[in-house]
Amino acid sequence: MNMDTFPRARDSRLVMQDIDDGEVLVYDLDTNQAFCLNATASRVWRLCDGTNDRSDMARALDHRGSENTAEIVELALDLLSSNSLLENTSFVRTSTASRRETIKRLALAGAAALPVISMVVAPPAAHAASCIPNLSSCTQSAQCCSLCCKNVGGGVNQCKPGGGACLP
Repeated sequence: MNMDTFPRARDSRLVMQDIDDGEVLVYDLDTNQAFCLNATASRVWRLCDGTNDRSDMARALDHRGSENTAEIVELALDLLSSNSLLENTSFVRTSTASRRETIKRLALAGAAALPVISMVVAPPAAHAASCIPNLSSCTQSAQCCSLCCKNVGGGVNQCKPGGGACLP
């Protein structure tokens, strides 16, 4: 099967968490990026199982016969692909309109269910630490992990074991 015709959601090295109102939070372990997929984007992403083509997704997404559903699916697939959330990252758009033109047209048509993917860059755990255990010069105790930032004389502060007066 052609992945452009039957897109497949990427599931390796991703951590997923369902949140309210059908949204999904996806954390990419390779890039340390977190994505929040709104309800529309997450519904399309879940339909990317390698057996549904664009028209299957449009039918599953909309039961009211909206003329915009195919464009919404196309936009969602484009967003998913550009954020490396599909197995095949060389996804080919079938529309010649730019993403911006498509969003504008759908918004003017009153399509309330536009797919949205928000990204937040999350540092790896090793970089997220805000303290440095062997800091030779400090300005506050929070920089010293479980140690205490103390004035050691001569206007010099160092991370030292607790006890006595610590700097705030």
